[in-house]
Amino acid sequence: MTENNNIISNYEDIEKKISKLLEINPIIKSVENKTNLKGEVIGKITKNYHYVEEDSYIKDIIDDLVKDEEITAIGVVNKDLKPIGTIIRQNLFDIVGKKFGRDLLENKKVKEICDKKSIGIVVKTPTFYYNVPILTVAKDLEKHLEDKSITYFTVIDNDGNFYGLFSNIDILFYLSKMTQKEIKLAKDIQLSIIKENTYIKEKDIEFAAATSMAKGLGGDFYTIKTVNNKHILTLCDVSGKGVSSALISVLLGGLIDFYDFENEKMSNFIKKLNEHIFDSFNLQKYLTGIFLEINEKNRIDIYDMGHSYIYVYMNKKLHKINNPHSNLPIGIAKDVETNSISLKLEKDRIFLIVSDGIIEQQNNEGRMYSLGRIREIIEKNENDISRIPEIILKDLENFRGKEPQHDDATLIIFRKV
Repeated sequence: MTENNNIISNYEDIEKKISKLLEINPIIKSVENKTNLKGEVIGKITKNYHYVEEDSYIKDIIDDLVKDEEITAIGVVNKDLKPIGTIIRQNLFDIVGKKFGRDLLENKKVKEICDKKSIGIVVKTPTFYYNVPILTVAKDLEKHLEDKSITYFTVIDNDGNFYGLFSNIDILFYLSKMTQKEIKLAKDIQLSIIKENTYIKEKDIEFAAATSMAKGLGGDFYTIKTVNNKHILTLCDVSGKGVSSALISVLLGGLIDFYDFENEKMSNFIKKLNEHIFDSFNLQKYLTGIFLEINEKNRIDIYDMGHSYIYVYMNKKLHKINNPHSNLPIGIAKDVETNSISLKLEKDRIFLIVSDGIIEQQNNEGRMYSLGRIREIIEKNENDISRIPEIILKDLENFRGKEPQHDDATLIIFRKV
């Protein structure tokens, strides 16, 4: 009896030693000595370095996976570390969990089922070198990025050896972070050109403006520029939202800064801008806008390019300025007419230009923000117009309440002093 006990005790000791040995040398291994990669390459977002050799038994792989729940996929390699395929944890457990699944597979080696597509444990995956740019890979895997399920891909080093795995989720996460950085950069650039609040007082005229972007980045653009004895004003609304619209507004700002308004007519600028937008964006982007020039004789020339939101406050009333000749928006036709109207800048008049994001904003009851509210704000503050744009935007925010801001809101106000 004692002899039997000793045999059992020895067997248990051997089993413990084997278990410890397996813990030290698990079946699932990991690539070591990762290369210090430079640039935004696919190796940078490769986080899964686990692999098994094709001679490994399925039952041993299962045991290792049970011990580490964070391993979601493992590469399969030959004895030279060349990739053969990928084992997805969930697929393996789904098959093993079926009736007779464990009995069918656990005593088999990986290489015995590599070519059996009907079993579907070892999946052939697209392979990329670790120094390929991430954006190139994203382009190649464009269809996979639309998949709702997680898909894995293999990464190899310059010798063709297994380096690791990445998934469509890894790429989407990278692209999301990159987009957020680009949005912040675009916003910073946009705000360096388009100030949230502006007040300018010249010897005989004063201007005030403000803008509020609906989503941090937008397509509204305004500028107030003085060239010798002329004042140049624009308020434009680029179609759409986001980075592309913001970049067009930045482009517009640059064009206005460098254009020779001293010697060139506003109508020529509008035509050149239209041609540039039309040729560059092929109808995918366009803009509406008010382009306005005030000369030294206080004459205002107004070019309304499909915008139509310009008003004059006089005698306690807000009047819409209508152009009898309609003009097309910028960028929807190769050539555009630049019909204008002229008004006199006089002391008893306050001029207002707004974007549609103000007068089309709804509250949670479905009511639109009214020109009547704007008129009341101007009436209360007509002796000091410097803060009127800021007050109107604040009132707009209070008016909409919990209703989201649907569009960019921008306005310019000016008058003779």
